[in-house]
Amino acid sequence: MDINPLPEVEPRTWRNSPADGDRLSVGDINGLPKTVGGGSVHADLKTPRFLPQDFHLGSLAAQFSGTSFTVKAADGTTLTWNLITKTKLLQAGHKAKGVVLTAGEHVFVIGPVVGGADDARLVLIRK
Repeated sequence: MDINPLPEVEPRTWRNSPADGDRLSVGDINGLPKTVGGGSVHADLKTPRFLPQDFHLGSLAAQFSGTSFTVKAADGTTLTWNLITKTKLLQAGHKAKGVVLTAGEHVFVIGPVVGGADDARLVLIRK
C-alpha cells in the first residue's frame, strides 16, 4: 500500500518566498506520506474487500422517488437502490437536504449488494 499522494490528483506546489508569485513548481515535490502527523504508519487494519457491484456510477434512469431510485451506467446496466435511514446524500461535499433529482443527473452510489437488498449507504450527487 502506497501512502504517498498521487501528484496528478493532489499536486504539491513550491516557491522560495512570496516574491516568487503563486508557485515556481507543481507536481511531485517532497513526497510526504499523506497521514496525520507525518511519515510513519503502523496499524493492524481489517477492512472489507469491496466488489465491483458495491459501486455504481451512472445517471438517474427516472425521477428520484422517496424510498428508491434507479441508476443507469454508461454500459446500459441498471440497478435500483433503496434509501435507508443510514443513507448519506452528499452534494458538492455537503449533506444534501430536500434534494430534487431528475432523470439524467449523474450520481455515484456506494452500498452492499446482498441478497436482493441493494441499500445505498452513500450517494454523491454531481451538480
